[in-house]
Amino acid sequence: MSTQPADAPDDYAEVSLHGLWPLIADGASPGGLRFAKLGADRPEDCLRSPEALPDAEISIRTLVGAEARDAWIAAVSEFAGNGVVAVPGPYNYDGAVQPVLVMRFDRDRRPAETLEEAVPLLRDLEVHRNREQRPEPSEIGRRWRSRYLERLADGARRDAFEAKWKAERAVLSASKRVSDMSSPERGDRLRFQLDPPFGVELRLERVPSGVRVSLEARGMGDLVGSNAAAWRIATEARGWDASSPATPGLELPVFDEKALARVEGDVDVLLQSVARLTRLSASWKVLAAACADAETLKMIRRLAMGLPVASSRPRDPAAQISPRTCAPVTVAGARVERAFLAGLIEPVFWRDRHPRNPRREISLPTPFDMEGILWGLTATGRTLARTPASDDLIDEAAETQHADAARAEAWNAGRTPKVGRLPDPPAGPEIVTERFVVADPALRDALGVLKSRFRLAFGFPRHADDLACAGAAMAAGVMTVRDDRLYPAETAAPSPSP
Repeated sequence: MSTQPADAPDDYAEVSLHGLWPLIADGASPGGLRFAKLGADRPEDCLRSPEALPDAEISIRTLVGAEARDAWIAAVSEFAGNGVVAVPGPYNYDGAVQPVLVMRFDRDRRPAETLEEAVPLLRDLEVHRNREQRPEPSEIGRRWRSRYLERLADGARRDAFEAKWKAERAVLSASKRVSDMSSPERGDRLRFQLDPPFGVELRLERVPSGVRVSLEARGMGDLVGSNAAAWRIATEARGWDASSPATPGLELPVFDEKALARVEGDVDVLLQSVARLTRLSASWKVLAAACADAETLKMIRRLAMGLPVASSRPRDPAAQISPRTCAPVTVAGARVERAFLAGLIEPVFWRDRHPRNPRREISLPTPFDMEGILWGLTATGRTLARTPASDDLIDEAAETQHADAARAEAWNAGRTPKVGRLPDPPAGPEIVTERFVVADPALRDALGVLKSRFRLAFGFPRHADDLACAGAAMAAGVMTVRDDRLYPAETAAPSPSP
């Protein structure tokens, strides 16, 4: 990327022959003439008239591409003899127009009043591909000189940068844990990576007291609440300044081997906080979004009351008993899926649609292979369902959200989770009374109306509304299940026929 301003002055434009490049009379060069060295030769020393030219026929030829130029010069050297000197122009990128200064000492110099007349520009060898229009010589020269001056400026910046940080770079090069990533193009600071290729980036900068080491911890700038306070405490405990959470710094009088050893030790400790707080921060955002959705909060708080969410199939509209009406209300299937992937809820009971699927990696079906699903709260969901909602509650739930969400993601993809373990398959609908309990006596009494919804020995339902009613009735102790059939809680199962 160019580091030179687009309107940078070009002191050589006025003395550039044919607008391309200036020439210098130099007795030490082949033929006594050469292209000027921009930055080293002064513009006032460049040729402006033909008087100082060697006694030879001189021209400038242009070709397209370094390969064509080199081939033409090689042919001249091979077949033209010692009387012809061909001097390539200064560096231009390979595919650009390449000028060659040609001096024929077997011929006399052209009589001319101006330098342009004495040294004509011959473009007959300049062949462009695809019939491209030939650019004007002045435009070729402007771009050529601009690129060349940019390279000179970059080299000067690089030399100054290396001189400024010579001692510190020597310290970094002696460490096996460090990779020097610095370059003048990235600014005046010395950058390096600890434990490459996936380590943490640090940078050095000069300050009045010596050298400041800054840790690139960009994600820490987004921390809020207790996580931000924890990061500030962790950095200040190591003597680092955390006024900028994303780039905490440590000022040192000198950066030597002892200072680098301290930085490495501090970073090893701080990275443990970075990993933990990054995870908690991500969990905090997920949970804050869940709390901002009133319907999601209603759903998990009903679950905490012992009222399961029921789905006929994943992503289908789900159902849950309303504690106010004791009737099923609809819960959006997308909301159920989001809560599951966020680690708030999980399947508690289901029917396996493909129990003999040989391609399963895990013993459980994915939610997409289930039907007649009852959803319950995870540890994260139980924490978030408590009232009143607060930042402290979100902080507490964030401690378990990552593991619960990772398990849900693995379950959803049919993989073994890296964190935690999947539950055992439910033996039958009896698990409902183990996972759901309606503790409120008034609600338990009100849910007695659900008994009338089912006939005696009614098969355990799979439709969302009926399943939500059956789950709530069992959680309230109104109904029980035996042999996969529903009975009123006070009714004994019929004796098997003789």
